[in-house]
Amino acid sequence: MENFAKIERLGTGAYGAVIKARVRSTGEYVILKKMPSFAKEVAKNEVRILKLFEKDCFPYIVCLQETIISDTFIYLVFRYLENTYEMQSFISNNGIQDISVNYMIALTSIIGLMKIHETNVVHRDIKPPNMIVNPNTQMVTYIDFGGSCTIDDQSEFIDFVGSPGYLDPQFINTIIQDEEKQPISVPVTFERLKAVDVWALGCVLFYVYTGKSIDSILFPDIDNVENLKKAVSTITQEQIDRTLQSHIKDESSKFVSELIWPMLRINWKERIDLENTLERLYIMADFLTGRNIPIDQKLNMIVERAKAKALKHVDKNTKKF
Repeated sequence: MENFAKIERLGTGAYGAVIKARVRSTGEYVILKKMPSFAKEVAKNEVRILKLFEKDCFPYIVCLQETIISDTFIYLVFRYLENTYEMQSFISNNGIQDISVNYMIALTSIIGLMKIHETNVVHRDIKPPNMIVNPNTQMVTYIDFGGSCTIDDQSEFIDFVGSPGYLDPQFINTIIQDEEKQPISVPVTFERLKAVDVWALGCVLFYVYTGKSIDSILFPDIDNVENLKKAVSTITQEQIDRTLQSHIKDESSKFVSELIWPMLRINWKERIDLENTLERLYIMADFLTGRNIPIDQKLNMIVERAKAKALKHVDKNTKKF
């Protein structure tokens, strides 16, 4: 690690610290994910997954540059992305953004997840802290693939992975029912796991458009992970519908009802897929532009409006990546 000069500690994740550093030999900035040796299997899995994107990671997937292993730590070295912030910290510290900015955040989030799925990977832990955003370009990049799996892994039994507040209630319920068996085993298809990612992204977009998470609205007094997991498993479609309707405001109402609501269907077989979600988003470009012109021209108009409305000064407490 002598070749790296620590610049600043950016945060602490579930398995270690995230550090901005400079490569002494080249002067370039990088991000170091410092993981203890007991997290070796998680690190190995993240490296395995990210290697699938190594030729085409930027800008939707964080780019892994190298892995360094010592006796006590494993270091994952990532490409440094200028002016990027953790999604949750960005929203919580800077508030809900202009509708055109949120449109671009939704667009890049959907395209990024489509890219992940097209590579036969499911993320399995999509949530605002595992997504970073550039407020100037509204580009969203996915990070933290330690719990991800590929289509080739589907023959294995899938255990509980993900954060309860962003996990598909029907999927959690399946796992809870299966806990009476030893060992816990839930055989699922790759298509089922993709639907879990779609649910999670729907929850993220709800947070982007409203500034609130669905679980915090429905279960404001539960902060224990196990209790939250059980509570989320009992969510009904009526509760979801009521939550969406009660938090629809102004211009965002169309996006919440037509874009996010189909992603949050309890029955995963009724849930919209990403291709149709993207198509809906393109159709909603009419709402923002009010022009009967080709979609590429509409998107250019929205991009220009988003640039004009982009946050000029990010709150100093916003967590960087």
